[in-house]
Amino acid sequence: MSTFFWAAKKSNKKILNMLLKDLIKPKDIISILSLATKECNKETLSMLEDLIFLWAAKEGHKDILLKLIKKVNVNVTDDFERTALMLAAVNGHKKIVTELLKIESIEVNKEDSSEKTALMLAKENRHKEIEDKLLELEKIKKDAKKVKK
Repeated sequence: MSTFFWAAKKSNKKILNMLLKDLIKPKDIISILSLATKECNKETLSMLEDLIFLWAAKEGHKDILLKLIKKVNVNVTDDFERTALMLAAVNGHKKIVTELLKIESIEVNKEDSSEKTALMLAKENRHKEIEDKLLELEKIKKDAKKVKK
């Protein structure tokens, strides 16, 4: 746990991502956030919440994502400019995509560093249910609908 907070205080996203991916169990995340509220300054806590929010979307941890959804900018991006919506879409997490689409401010047409949208990522990875859900949206970019598989 001390390594985690050291990395958070130093704003070392690479170490935090490694710890989230390999060492910390999802059930411990809420406790970590609770402790971080007491141990970290506002800026560090905000960065940590954003990072965990993106991780929860990527890994499909709906309960953790829902605890953070009102605390973070839902359009926050990772190092590849991918949003939580993109991460959930590319990894086939339909329940996460559904929750994120309930948020009025969600940017469904945002592009990552490879100029791909959530729709493009879902289509490329053959997540048909997510693709269909995104295509139902009136605000989805029309040219994104033409992406080849």
